[in-house]
Amino acid sequence: MVYKADNEEKLKEELAKNGLSLTNITLHHTQTHLDEVSETGRQLLSDCKKATIETDYRKIKPALPYVVGWSYYYRWLEEDRELIPSIVISLRLKNENDQTKLEKLAEKRNVHFIGSGSFDTLEFVCTKDPKCNPLEMANIFYESGLCEFSAPRFGGLGQFD
Repeated sequence: MVYKADNEEKLKEELAKNGLSLTNITLHHTQTHLDEVSETGRQLLSDCKKATIETDYRKIKPALPYVVGWSYYYRWLEEDRELIPSIVISLRLKNENDQTKLEKLAEKRNVHFIGSGSFDTLEFVCTKDPKCNPLEMANIFYESGLCEFSAPRFGGLGQFD
């Protein structure tokens, strides 16, 4: 879950109503790898933190007004590790003139263009809209035929204690 730092207390209060709390809180540094950041990217992702909440979607739904974006995370039980798709999707267009088509496809799902990175990649961010799952959106972008590749950025917290 990614949220604005100034919403942290309100978010914690709302989560506590369902017996939930934030864990593994860190600063969110999405913009640092981008060569160019859009105005939307600056507005959405400046001064953000990210955290983990272990629960089902129904319990976090009341807290979503205080959140920029969220995604599911996955555990590899046999490896005792976790894999966390970021709310950011990185992709490369087959034809750079198709960016407008891709942005229209993204807009239908509340996905926003946030900037361009090295190696001719474009970056999009999923918002808190439940239609906006980063894994599903990366697949939708790729299956549109407009992209060479499309994938959410991944991170993980490593070994469980």
